[in-house]
Amino acid sequence: MSEKAGTSIGQLIRASAISGAGSAVYILSGIIKTKVIAIFLGPSGVGLFGLFQSILSTTGTISGMGLGTSGVRQIAEARAGASSDSLGVTAAALWWASFLLGLLGAIVVILFRAPLAELSMGSADLSDGMLWIGFGVWFLVVSNAQTGLLNGMHHIGDIAKVSMASALASLPITILLVWLYRDDGIAAAVAFTALSSLAASWWYSNKLRIPRASLTWDRMTGPLRSLFGLGVIFMASSVMTIGSQFLVRVILTRTMDIAATGHFQAAWSISILYLGFVLNAMGTNYYPRLTVLVKDRQASNRLVNEQFQVALTLTGPVILVMLTFTPHVVHLLFSGAFVATIDILRLQLLGDVFKVASWPLAYLLPAHGYGKAFFSIESSWNIIYIAIVWFGLPVWGINATGVAFIAAYLVYFVLTWSLVRRISGFSLSVLNARLMMLYALFVPAVFWIRQSDGTVAFGIAMGLTALATYYSISRLYLSLGGLSWRKIMHRS
Repeated sequence: MSEKAGTSIGQLIRASAISGAGSAVYILSGIIKTKVIAIFLGPSGVGLFGLFQSILSTTGTISGMGLGTSGVRQIAEARAGASSDSLGVTAAALWWASFLLGLLGAIVVILFRAPLAELSMGSADLSDGMLWIGFGVWFLVVSNAQTGLLNGMHHIGDIAKVSMASALASLPITILLVWLYRDDGIAAAVAFTALSSLAASWWYSNKLRIPRASLTWDRMTGPLRSLFGLGVIFMASSVMTIGSQFLVRVILTRTMDIAATGHFQAAWSISILYLGFVLNAMGTNYYPRLTVLVKDRQASNRLVNEQFQVALTLTGPVILVMLTFTPHVVHLLFSGAFVATIDILRLQLLGDVFKVASWPLAYLLPAHGYGKAFFSIESSWNIIYIAIVWFGLPVWGINATGVAFIAAYLVYFVLTWSLVRRISGFSLSVLNARLMMLYALFVPAVFWIRQSDGTVAFGIAMGLTALATYYSISRLYLSLGGLSWRKIMHRS
């Protein structure tokens, strides 16, 4: 492999390491919060925590109109352009639009907090908690815009610092609120996490050297049109994904109980824990780079292949390890009361292979400006997921959420693959095809083997995991041209 390709892969690994450090602290903080809630309040408390988080995510995403995500593309393009004045106007348009949209969203949630509580949780008694969520919406929307600004300016290290700072600030407050007020403190804890993120993102975004520009309505119309044009697509797809998670929690709560929602929330939290560092790196480094390269089909396709290789190499072994140690992980992160979480998590791990493989391909669509195509495949995932959960609950019980996860991401991968081949002529490299085949075989094999708790089964699973890990790392090492980790971090 060429020096240029090796250096590019090194940059992706470095970005994953930097983003992963921030994500690890943030996600670990979330796991500790969930662990504390599980100890104090049990599965029902974890379920309530998940519901409030879903409500905040859904209402915040709708209120923000996707500007935090579309802003990354617009800021990156303005930064790469010749006019510094354009960058200043675009940044101002992003911030002020998000500020006003967040304020509007907060007012709506606060005014309609009683019916929202009744609709989502079946009881208007939780409307006081929705008051906190209303404030959280404002904090979240503005925070997302400021993080999008940092991302577009390619300040990956600052984004990691934002994640760390907000996580470390919100953790002790969450523990204190749950300890003092039990269930009544959960909503306030969720809102305070958004406030911590707002404060941290403001601190670092305020240090950016963005030229001041004279602002008039005529000058801001163009950037606003571009921000909202793609932002609405991102918002709609995000609302569907977040909303589907919210709907699943509501379905589980109403058809089963809040404890079932807690088991689902626990499995989902663990999934975010081990995949977050790679998936977040795609948003903070890979997507802005891909946006700049879209006019060069060969270069953009090469970058997609490199990101695909890095993503699967880093996450594949982790998925196998998680499958091997699923009961131990669940017990460690939660408690012995979360036995039902184990099977859900194992099924999600099967689907994660297709999830990781799909994401590098899916980013090509918004990078090329194919917002409607991106929205279509996101819609397909949510429709399939909700449908299988709804019709599968009487058949598989709570494990229907895991079955739905596998089926939805399998279809998502096939559709995404088909679209990017038509749009950019993309094809997997020989190495990536082998990696995909390796994990498509090994992950189901370890899943099946670990249905048995015997020592022999455990040993075979560990052997397959070690074999796959060795192959992945050796291939990545050769792709880097034999560079050491220290050289990668220095040269990238």
